[in-house]
Amino acid sequence: MKCEKCQKNEATVFYRENINGKEAKYHLCPKCASELEKESGTAFQNFFAGDLLGSVFAPISRRSEVPAESEKCSLCGCTFSFIQKNGKVGCPKCYESFASYLAPTVKRLHGSATHRGKVPHKFREKLSAKREAEQLEAELKAAVASEEYEKAAELRDKLREIRKGGNA
Repeated sequence: MKCEKCQKNEATVFYRENINGKEAKYHLCPKCASELEKESGTAFQNFFAGDLLGSVFAPISRRSEVPAESEKCSLCGCTFSFIQKNGKVGCPKCYESFASYLAPTVKRLHGSATHRGKVPHKFREKLSAKREAEQLEAELKAAVASEEYEKAAELRDKLREIRKGGNA
């Protein structure tokens, strides 16, 4: 598809704006898109710099809780700044190593930081028991906080039973 503005180059950017209910759509080449960026103040540079996913982590980088550069994934050696810069996680272990830093972004992107998709049959029972144990732990803390000790004792016993089964 040709650029709608210059009619010369291949359109690689789809731009859509909605101002007070009036919608406009443009198919633009990178050159015309950068001109539109300058005119309107709309930021396209992350798309062209290959930093689209990396920019998702930008709000985290402004916080003081960003891990030190010395913190690395024990499996692949990836740092959190690498993940922020490239928008790519180095390996599955990175999700565990940087869980507290990745969780807010994953939740913002997907609506939840908990996997809700399909699970292989051999792991379903174990995952179900783990989730039930986590639920019971939360209920137990709430019961103790509200001084409902009889309920807390019941929940504690259920939790022990689940853990005794070796599933959680």
